[in-house]
Amino acid sequence: MTAPRLRGDGGAATTELVLVAPALLFTILLTVQLGLYFHAISVASAAAQEGAHDASLQGATLADGEATARSLVQDLAPRLLAGVQVDGRYANGGDHVRMTVSGQVSQVVT
Repeated sequence: MTAPRLRGDGGAATTELVLVAPALLFTILLTVQLGLYFHAISVASAAAQEGAHDASLQGATLADGEATARSLVQDLAPRLLAGVQVDGRYANGGDHVRMTVSGQVSQVVT
């Protein structure tokens, strides 16, 4: 035999919401932050590819490719990537261009 309840279930839904809401909000914000992180990686990769392409064109220099990469990062993610460093160099005796774009992914607060 079960003990009789002295009180009803009033307030149970509120208690459950108080316990579940922070976990739900944390999950949503984590998903958004991960999306921004992977977007920053994609922008840096695209900038490196475009910079290497521009530097490999006939008559272009590494400085031209680095400027293109910096410009692309500034156009696509000016507040997302901080401290962007672009490093271009020739590889395989000058036959290939290697372009590296790196930076810190900053938190975007609106």
